[in-house]
Amino acid sequence: MDKQLAGESLNRTHLALVGKSVTCLVLAYLACTALFSLLAIGVASIPRSAIYPHVQQSIFELSSEGQYHKLLPEDDTWQLDNYTTAIMLNQACHSAENPVLSAAYNFQWHGPGNGDDQISALESGMKRSQGNLSEEGWIAYGRYWHGYLSVLKPLLVAFDLSQIRVVFLLSFVALLGWSTVLLSKSEGTVTAVVYLSAFFAVHFIVAMFSLSLFFSFFIGVAATVFVQLHHGSRWDFLNGDEGVVFWLVFYFVVGGVTVFFDFLDTPIVTLGLPLGMQVFLARDGIGRNQAVRSVLFVLAVSLSWAVGYGGIMLTKWVLSSLVTCFDFVRDGFSSVVYRSGGTSGALKIARTAGLRKNVGLLVHRWQVKMLTPPLVVALIWLATNGRWRRIGSARWWYLIPLALVGILPFGWYLVADNHSFVHAFITYRDLVVTLVVAALSIGPVIDRVRRIGLRQPEGDGASAKL
Repeated sequence: MDKQLAGESLNRTHLALVGKSVTCLVLAYLACTALFSLLAIGVASIPRSAIYPHVQQSIFELSSEGQYHKLLPEDDTWQLDNYTTAIMLNQACHSAENPVLSAAYNFQWHGPGNGDDQISALESGMKRSQGNLSEEGWIAYGRYWHGYLSVLKPLLVAFDLSQIRVVFLLSFVALLGWSTVLLSKSEGTVTAVVYLSAFFAVHFIVAMFSLSLFFSFFIGVAATVFVQLHHGSRWDFLNGDEGVVFWLVFYFVVGGVTVFFDFLDTPIVTLGLPLGMQVFLARDGIGRNQAVRSVLFVLAVSLSWAVGYGGIMLTKWVLSSLVTCFDFVRDGFSSVVYRSGGTSGALKIARTAGLRKNVGLLVHRWQVKMLTPPLVVALIWLATNGRWRRIGSARWWYLIPLALVGILPFGWYLVADNHSFVHAFITYRDLVVTLVVAALSIGPVIDRVRRIGLRQPEGDGASAKL
C-alpha cells in the first residue's frame, strides 16, 4: 500500500511538473510573439528619409568591396558576406502602405533579372520606396522576421556600414571578454585562453563585419554569460525539477530570439555555446548517477530550443499570411524543403556533402591545430611521470553530455544539407561549438598538468578538480 501511495504521489509530481513546464512555455511563446510583432512594426515606422544618407554611403562601400570580398586573398574563411548585407540594407529601405503591412510583407527590390547581384539591386532599389507584388522586380521576404532591422535601422539613422561594423565588433569583443574573464576567475587562465582561441579559429572578426553573422554569435555568447552568472544558483539543473523548468523556458526563448534576429546563418551556436558551458560548469556534480540525468537534460533543452526556433518561425509565416493574404506558409515550407534537400542548383549532392565541406574549411586553420599539441604534450608528460593515478581520480562522466553538445553542428549540417553546402564559408563557423567543447574539455587537463609540474597547491577551484 505504501509503495502504491508513493507511486501515485510520484506520478502526481511528474504531472504537475509537466503542467508547469507547458504553462511556462506557452506564456513564453505568447510574450515572444507579442514583443517581436511590436518590434517589427515599430522599426517599420522609422521613415526611409532618416536612413537614406547612410544607406547611400554604405552602398559606396559595398560596391568598392564586391559581394564576396576576402580580407585575405585565396582563403574562403576570410570572405565577407556582403551579399546578405546588401539584402539587409535593401530590407531597411523599403516598405508597404503602412508599418503593419511592411512588417508582414518585408518587401525587397530584386530587380528584373535573376537578382544575383544584390549590391546592384540595392542601388537601383533606392529609386523605389514602396513595394508592390504586381510590379516586376519586387519580392516579398515575409518568411523571415527580419528582426535584425530593429537594431540595424536605428543604427543607420546615425551611422554608415563601416561605422556599424565597428559598433558590432566592439560590442561583441566586450561581451566575449566578459565571458572569458568569468571563465578565468572560476576555472583558471589556461582554460580561458584555450576557450578564447576557439573563437579566433572561426575568424569572429570577419563574422562581425558581415552583419548577419553578428546576431547569432552575440546571442550565443550573451546566453553563455547568463549561464555563467547563474551557475551554482537555485536554478542549477542538477538540484531539482524547478531548475529544469527554468532552463527549458530559457532555451525556448533563446531559440525564439535566434529565429527573430538570425538570417539562417549560424543559429546552432545560440544553443551549443551556452549549453556546452552549462554542462562544463556543472561537471563536479555529474557522477555516474547524474550522467543519465545530464544527457536527458541536454536532449530536453535542445528540443525546447528547436521548438522555440521552429515555432516562432512558423508563427511569422502564419501572421504574415493572415495580414497580407499571401501564402507565406507555403513559401516557408518550400524553402525549408529546399534548404534541407540534397541538391545545389542542377547539382545533386550527397547528404553528408555539407558536413564534409564545412569541416574541410576548418581543419586546416592553425588555430585549430594549436589545440592538439598541448593535449598531446600533457598526455606524454603524464605517461612518463606516472601521474595517471591522480588524474584518473577525477570525474569524467560530464564528458558524455558535453560530447553530445559538441556534435550539435554536425546534426545541423545533416539537416540543412543544401544550405550548409552552398554557404559553407558562412556556416563552418557553427563548428565553434565543437571547438569550445574541445577547449573546455582539455583546458582543465592542461591546467592541472601545469599545477602538478610546478608543484603548486591546487586550491579549491574547479580547474583543479577537473
